Amino acid sequence: MTGRSNLVELLDPPTRDLVGLCGRLASDRGEYAYLVGGRVRDLLLGRDSVDIDIVVVGDGMAVAQALSRRCHGKLTRFHSFGTARVELSDGRIVDLASARSERYAHPGELPQVQRGTLAEDLSRRDFSINAMAIPLGPDETVELIDDFGGRADLAAGLVRILHGRSFADDATRMLRAIRFQVRFSYQLSDGTARAFAEAVRGGFLNSISGDRLRRELQKLYTEAPVEGPLALAGAGLLESIQPGLKAHPASLEALSAELQLVPDHEPFEPWSLILAATATQLGQQQRWALAKRLRLTQESCLPLIDSGTEWDRARTELTQLSSPGKRAVVLDKFAKGALRVVIATDATINADLVGAIRRYLDHDHSVRPLLDGSSLQAMGCPAGPAVGKILRALRAARINKEVSDRGEEEALARDLIAAH
Repeated sequence: MTGRSNLVELLDPPTRDLVGLCGRLASDRGEYAYLVGGRVRDLLLGRDSVDIDIVVVGDGMAVAQALSRRCHGKLTRFHSFGTARVELSDGRIVDLASARSERYAHPGELPQVQRGTLAEDLSRRDFSINAMAIPLGPDETVELIDDFGGRADLAAGLVRILHGRSFADDATRMLRAIRFQVRFSYQLSDGTARAFAEAVRGGFLNSISGDRLRRELQKLYTEAPVEGPLALAGAGLLESIQPGLKAHPASLEALSAELQLVPDHEPFEPWSLILAATATQLGQQQRWALAKRLRLTQESCLPLIDSGTEWDRARTELTQLSSPGKRAVVLDKFAKGALRVVIATDATINADLVGAIRRYLDHDHSVRPLLDGSSLQAMGCPAGPAVGKILRALRAARINKEVSDRGEEEALARDLIAAH
């Protein structure tokens, strides 16, 4: 067969034209370009994909520069890896790389790379289903390059590593193996399963930096908030990440449903709530250790930390309060994400308290008094702690519907100032 690969014809027209352009730009330089990775896999599966990964046997950076000029895209270079990214005005992203070989000086470290052949480039990839390439040159005679049997593994529903040291070289592949298992309902091949079990026993994940581990967990938990943690637990990886992490199906299902209730305007990281839901048996020091290990941002750290000891203390106090306003004062101390975690995971809270938390999340957290600190001082309130105390009391009164307008709020404020 000659001419353009029939597989390329299966791409949507804009992507087909874009990868064809990459092929021509490489050919103009006397080089060869190939579509690789997840887009090839998903194309064979008939699945939608946004990935556009191009490998150039030659100078991928030069082809990326030519593409950015032709399409007026934004070019970002990553010189240490010989890769580049072109962001187009329509939002599409093309990742280009020179074909390379790699060597791992130590397990878990980022590889040392150098220019290589297409065969070397494909052989460094994680699984056979991600190690296929489609030629983009105008006169290619091969439709699909599949030296590792990826197409057969897709048909058989298998995730298979390319060599015995795959997990030792890069233990994040263990998490990616789980992600592909869950996404496609695939199984590990026999050899991969044996290597995986050995990697778990050997604690290979300990060689991975917190940043890389966090990114893989974020992908898995975002994509599969219930099945992801359960699969990690079943494979023994949750305990490898942090002893004491557990995946409870009922809690994860409840939290997944809870996440659907979060309004669009509420900023939060859903994956971090899933992480917190697996940490219900961890003490506070263990939670902080996990946050440090994963190098969590403050936003992603709060659900994990706030749903621990602090919640245990607050729960007793909340059960003794009946006023929504007073409960709101206590709940103000917590990140909203942490409250959604405890709704789903704390089996000791009763329906009344769940209702109070939902009322707070849906409404009470945003209630503010009409008066501010300057207004109170103009009415004779001394500057200092008294201002904050009275403002909290006014807010509680509004939540409890004890005041409804500015006049009633001012009357209550005068009483509170006089009593101070």
